[in-house]
Amino acid sequence: MRHRRIAVFLLTALFGAAACDPGVSRPGAWLSGEEVSTPVTDWTFTNAFEDCYLETATWYGIPHSVTLWCAVHDGNLYVGSFSAGGGWEGHRTWENHVARNGEGAARIDGRIYRGTWERVEDPGVIEAVERSYAAKYGHTETWKQGLATYDPLPEWRFYRLSQEAEPAKVPASPTVTYQGREVPRSEEAILDPKHTVLVVHEMLNDFVSKGGVADQVGRRYAMDAEVERIARLLAAARAKNVRVAYVRWTRDAYGATDDDASCARGTPVCSGRRTEAGRAHPPSNIEGSWGWQAPEAIRPAPGDWVLPKWRQDAFFSTPLDALMRWNGIRTMVIVGLGAEVGIMPTVLTAAEMGYFPVVVEDAIAAAYPGRGEDAMEFLRDSAIIKNTQEMEEIWGNSTVDYRERQIPHTDAEVLNPQHTLLLVHEMQNDFIGKGGAFDRAGRRIDADGILKPVA
Repeated sequence: MRHRRIAVFLLTALFGAAACDPGVSRPGAWLSGEEVSTPVTDWTFTNAFEDCYLETATWYGIPHSVTLWCAVHDGNLYVGSFSAGGGWEGHRTWENHVARNGEGAARIDGRIYRGTWERVEDPGVIEAVERSYAAKYGHTETWKQGLATYDPLPEWRFYRLSQEAEPAKVPASPTVTYQGREVPRSEEAILDPKHTVLVVHEMLNDFVSKGGVADQVGRRYAMDAEVERIARLLAAARAKNVRVAYVRWTRDAYGATDDDASCARGTPVCSGRRTEAGRAHPPSNIEGSWGWQAPEAIRPAPGDWVLPKWRQDAFFSTPLDALMRWNGIRTMVIVGLGAEVGIMPTVLTAAEMGYFPVVVEDAIAAAYPGRGEDAMEFLRDSAIIKNTQEMEEIWGNSTVDYRERQIPHTDAEVLNPQHTLLLVHEMQNDFIGKGGAFDRAGRRIDADGILKPVA
């Protein structure tokens, strides 16, 4: 008897819901209209219609349809939803159906387009679709006012209709918005010439050239192939006016930069260590000498930064960080000698300081044989790894160069909250508070005037 009642109920629902279109606030079942079999590659035409009708598949076999707003971004069709609840219990009924089975359809202007509804997860695409919604429906201010009643704030959720044919490509957003500011996300955005510096690390004649000190003692670093690749990278960088910095391991001719700990560890010059032939180790990489210069093929150009460094980390006691920040640099691309010696700590420091470090793996070399692979394994955890050809393609395809970077000019631009910090300086009870140390000494600083709240 029970099974008969269920069957009667289902049959009644089935025939009662046939071709039952949804209303403004009432769900329906099957959508009625002309079926379009040809996949759509550009949904821009839907901008002419305010309402879209969405059909979803259900577990009980009768479709569930609703009336929604829809918008187009990059040629793709999106519908959206929001709710104040957390988890799926706060989602609309049609969203629960999509989560179980995305098959469904959209009806626009009396025509039905079938496909699969897919939830959008890319934050950049979500932001772009929100803008498309606001442009089409002009609801932004009303939306903001309505949100004031929610705690926590509702979340927008968007779904794209994907058809059997290859849908219009949704490019990965080059940036993602975080705390109100645009953060580079794609490799092209990270390596934008407007905010990138190419760092040439320790490429000195004394290390890599014939006739240098390393060559004289039988330990020259054979980097001819790397020098050729670095020359290519320099050409690609300079074509887009990417900043270039040369950081050079530097010694004072009179030993002022040699510390006791380094000498004790066996630094060749200050420790008195001899060459294999028994001769005193010649002084190396002395600032201003030929051995301190870069090989001819990769010499600095006018405007490049040439920075001496006295320790392995190129940021330690050098102006590199200051120069990068003064010039709006966000990304450091590094090439050269010393993968496991100087490049590794420089990359780690760059990452710790909030820069994007990029290592060009076929344009670096280890200072000691056998350590290169271990160094690269470590660097992969802290940096983006590219090769010379990939870098040439990224910069070659870029449509901008360093000279096109935007510098804040007006007061409003300079004080943009996206990049502004309010610093409260030395407002301490000992200085300005009654009962503080200065007050007890009869020297309290009267700051009452600036402590008053603004009406």
